Amino acid sequence: MQIQRMFEIVYILLQKRRVTAKELAEHFEVSTRTIYRDLDALSMAGIPLYTNKGHQGGIFLMEDYVLHRSLFSEAEQQRLMAALQSYHIADPQDVDSLLTKLSATFSAKLTNWIDVDFVDWGDDNSANRKFLQLKDAILDKQVIQFTYHSSYGASTFRTVEPLQLLFKGSAWYVIGYCTDKQAQRYFKLNRMEKLICTNKHFQRELNKEELPHAHNEYKKEMVHLVLEMQENVAYRIFDEYDTSSFQRREDGSFLVTIDFPMSEWVYGYLMSFGDSLRILEPVDIRDEVCTRMRNAVKQYE
Repeated sequence: MQIQRMFEIVYILLQKRRVTAKELAEHFEVSTRTIYRDLDALSMAGIPLYTNKGHQGGIFLMEDYVLHRSLFSEAEQQRLMAALQSYHIADPQDVDSLLTKLSATFSAKLTNWIDVDFVDWGDDNSANRKFLQLKDAILDKQVIQFTYHSSYGASTFRTVEPLQLLFKGSAWYVIGYCTDKQAQRYFKLNRMEKLICTNKHFQRELNKEELPHAHNEYKKEMVHLVLEMQENVAYRIFDEYDTSSFQRREDGSFLVTIDFPMSEWVYGYLMSFGDSLRILEPVDIRDEVCTRMRNAVKQYE
């Protein structure tokens, strides 16, 4: 706690240049004696503080003081800027400005170590715009509206209070309170269309106690699949499954066991592997996929 308070004292002085011990004591809700102990510790650490008595007196910081010589080692400077770069993804404009200032303060060169692009290969920039639009709506507590295409094949118009962005598995979701369902729900960003931010605002906060209920409801009907996949789709196996879900056979093929929420999506997903997949279990899913694939072939006869 003392280190955090001392750190903030330096930043207050950098901003105001002059402050009294009484003002600092009131700000931190501690005694002036505690503030003077902090100032002594800062002076011993090499922070160039001085005090003046009288009407315009107070605590001052030397005009030519720079942060990097006293508070941060070179390694700490780099870690601080690296951490800020990760926030650049969500708020590029503000963080870019702060990074530029810190880089100049530290006399350090920025290393662009991380980037996230929400755009699929060959796609336009709409995914990035959607992400930033949702971020602003969450921070400003604006109600959003959009058309949602569910895994059950239904397209519905939704009015939602967005509460949090979530990256889970290999996809982005927004957690929000759906006014139609009167409950918190997960919405996959790729399935959201015609997103708009309304002029309505809300006060609701994310209630994590409701999330397991929503998640369990989504998972209430699961199907256990046992699949045999050929070597030519190995890239998808490693992309889409945890290594504990599959084992490689001597002939190069894969045995995959996975649980999926049962919906219309499952059939389309399995059929996307074409003749590189054989469904071993369950039999009813295998039979339904066979029927659908035969019907698909009829479209070309």
